Amino acid sequence: MSEPDYQFRDYPRAIAERAWRRLAGNHQWICLDRFTAILSKTTNDEALSHDLVKAAVCSQFFCGPSGRRLILFLPKPSPYSRRSEAWRVTAAEYADSTKRFARIGLLDWYLQSVWAPVRLFESWCSKKGYPVHLPDSIVETPDVPSKRAVTPKELQGKRGPRDKHPWDVIKTTVFSLMDSRGEFCPARGWYQQKLIDRALDELGLDNPPDISGFKRHLARWLPEWRAARK
Repeated sequence: MSEPDYQFRDYPRAIAERAWRRLAGNHQWICLDRFTAILSKTTNDEALSHDLVKAAVCSQFFCGPSGRRLILFLPKPSPYSRRSEAWRVTAAEYADSTKRFARIGLLDWYLQSVWAPVRLFESWCSKKGYPVHLPDSIVETPDVPSKRAVTPKELQGKRGPRDKHPWDVIKTTVFSLMDSRGEFCPARGWYQQKLIDRALDELGLDNPPDISGFKRHLARWLPEWRAARK
C-alpha cells in the first residue's frame, strides 16, 4: 500500500473494515496507539509518550515534500456504526480530535484509527535520540490473524472447496442496507433485486457472485435480519 494522496469520506462499514484490516496488516504503516506503546517502553512514561507522539505528528516532520500531511484517519471497525468517515488528518484536526475523544472515553479507539508511515517514525526517533526499533511484527494486531499462526495438523479438518466470494463482508453490507432502507416495499422502489444491485455497487468486487448464488444467501440472511429487528 503506497502513501495515499486522496481524501475519502462516508464509507460503508464493510468497506471501511476491509480497508482497516489491509492497513493494519501493512508493514509500511503503524497506528499511533501502537507507536505510543512502543515508545513507552523507552520512556517508561505513557503520558510523556502520548505527548511526544502528539508533538511529532503535529510537526512539519510528518508532511511530504509538497506539504501534504502524511497522517491518515481510517476508523477501526465498529459494530455500532453502519458507515465510517476517513480522511487525511491535519495537525489542527488531530489536536482537536484527541481532546474530543478523550472526553468521551474513546481516545484509545481514535489512536488505533490514526496511521502514519513507519519510516517517518523511524526517522523521527533517530533524530530525537530515542533508541526505538520498529520491527515488522508491530503491525500484527489482535484483529488481524498473524500469518505465522499455525494450526497443529491433528486439529486441522479436511479442507473443503474455498469460497472465492467474501460472503461475510457481503452479508454486512446487506444488513447495513436493510437497516437504512427497512423492509421491502415496491411502492418505495425497494425490492430484493434493488438490494442486490445496491450491495454490489457499494462493494465494488472485482469478481462479484452470480445472482442465483446471492439469492441463496439472501434466503438465509433476511430471516436473520428480520428476527433481529423484532
